[in-house]
Amino acid sequence: MTYWALAFAIMTVLILATGALSLYALMRASVAFKAATRLAQEVHEEASRLTDAKIGSIEARLNDLSAQLSAAQPSLPSAPPIRTAMNLSKRSQALRLHRQGEAPAAIAATLGLPVQEVDLLIKVHRVVISSV
Repeated sequence: MTYWALAFAIMTVLILATGALSLYALMRASVAFKAATRLAQEVHEEASRLTDAKIGSIEARLNDLSAQLSAAQPSLPSAPPIRTAMNLSKRSQALRLHRQGEAPAAIAATLGLPVQEVDLLIKVHRVVISSV
């Protein structure tokens, strides 16, 4: 009977030692996890502070450059109002007046178009007619 009692005692000690070792490993893992979490949080906070500082310096530099640009450039004159392009009806009227012998300046005044646009229209029309 003592043989069985000795075997049972050894088995019990081994089981208790294994349980104690497992518990110790879990506690060490918990401590390591908490330390890693704390370190990661510190690194994250430091990176956040550095990023905020860099963004602040970039914003300050951008504001300085914007102020320098505003001081260096005079205000731009307002652009003339955008007008519509020559439509098909005005183009045909301009060509009809040109065939009737009107001068480009008179055609431009009649249709309310720039003289250069009427000249270009006439030149393009001549090129197209000569190629046909």
